[in-house]
Amino acid sequence: MTARAVARGLFLLGCLLAALYVGLLLWVVAHRLGYPYELEWVEGAVWLEVTRALAGRPLYTPPSLAYIPLIYPPLY
Repeated sequence: MTARAVARGLFLLGCLLAALYVGLLLWVVAHRLGYPYELEWVEGAVWLEVTRALAGRPLYTPPSLAYIPLIYPPLY
């Protein structure tokens, strides 16, 4: 085997592994889209903060019964 054949084989193996990873990611995303519940408690709180930011309301206000801000911003 030449060095070129080995390099080509390793390249093809890397491409195959990358395609497998992307395929697995798409499979997980497709199955997650229909799941009706939060996977973690913070998902709902972050969603609330994003909707507040999009509405132009402040994220950090004094706590109330209706809204308690998180200690970190969305996308943290």
